[in-house]
Amino acid sequence: MGHETRVRQRGANPAFLRSTVEWLLPRWREAAVTERIGAS
Repeated sequence: MGHETRVRQRGANPAFLRSTVEWLLPRWREAAVTERIGAS
């Protein structure tokens, strides 16, 4: 049972990771820019 769940989640991971990265990247860039402006 646990193994089946693991395989199923692994099959869904690429799409989940892509949507997560697409959601996080703009915020990471924004934070990096804000940090650079604050540091300089």
